Amino acid sequence: MKNTIASYGEILLRISPQNHNDLIQQTNLFRTYFGGSESNVISSLSIFGHNTKIISALPNNQLGIAAKKNISQHGVQTTDIFFENGRMGTYYFQHGVSKRGAEVIYDRKNSSFSNKLISEEEWTRFLNYSSHFILSGITPALSEVCMENILNSIKIAKKLKVKVVFDFNYRRSLWTKNQASKFINRIIHNVDIVFGNLGVMIDLYDFKPRIIENYNQLEKATIDACKVLSDLGDFDQIGMTVRNQINANENFLGGLIKTCNEIFLSKPIKTNIIDRIGGGDAFVAGVLHGLINNWKGDKTIDFAVKAYSITQTFFGDVNLMEESDIFKIFSKENKGHINR
Repeated sequence: MKNTIASYGEILLRISPQNHNDLIQQTNLFRTYFGGSESNVISSLSIFGHNTKIISALPNNQLGIAAKKNISQHGVQTTDIFFENGRMGTYYFQHGVSKRGAEVIYDRKNSSFSNKLISEEEWTRFLNYSSHFILSGITPALSEVCMENILNSIKIAKKLKVKVVFDFNYRRSLWTKNQASKFINRIIHNVDIVFGNLGVMIDLYDFKPRIIENYNQLEKATIDACKVLSDLGDFDQIGMTVRNQINANENFLGGLIKTCNEIFLSKPIKTNIIDRIGGGDAFVAGVLHGLINNWKGDKTIDFAVKAYSITQTFFGDVNLMEESDIFKIFSKENKGHINR
């Protein structure tokens, strides 16, 4: 029975100043977390109660062992993680405050993950009992090996009738617009469920939005971008986040999904940002959770945006909230009081 959700991506070590307001250059105290887009999504889905697994590679040292233990604590199956010679992919994250935006510094070149080539036989074994397979546009930016792994894994996934989920996640610091567009255009026609945002359509497909001065205008521009994205492939569903950023600490978060040629919109949620990382991944997991449970479109997008918002209110990359927690937090009766 195909009841496992699989993902392929790098599990990263994240290093951030311990004091939220500090610059990297001024502090000697740091917090560490494990994360990464695909591992964040699969961890959240596991917390929502799904059978999940991650296909990845880690260094054969204490850091690799710690990373594997961390993701397994969320209930994710880790039997398909390779331990290889090499180093841990790392990134440094400096929180944004007020007008000062957050910053990410990647240090992941030649990591164990980016150098690990996976055979077609291994992909067949890994995906044989999977219903969905999650990928992102971050991974192919890391190396030619990762590109080959994605091409081979998608070929096997389609052969096994596994739904391919792809989040654009375009990172300008990892590859150029031309490199990204060229590769994504090779795989996009094989994607069943796609995620993105207005920024991706502007960066990669030269989408020209109308004037954007508030949330409503941003939402309308995202709807227009969704229509353009629809023409890139024969997608079952499309999910797009909406983020109206007043400053680094105050955002209005929302989103949309398109399914069966109908677009469902969320209400915006005013969110005080504690940690900017992982929100989009929580949104992806929330949408997939709703789709797999056959929820109606309005319930799915409502839940996904609530997951998107709540993840930004605590430190770390992964949404740690269960489904019931999310609905309870956003209930009409709840105003942030102490629960005793």
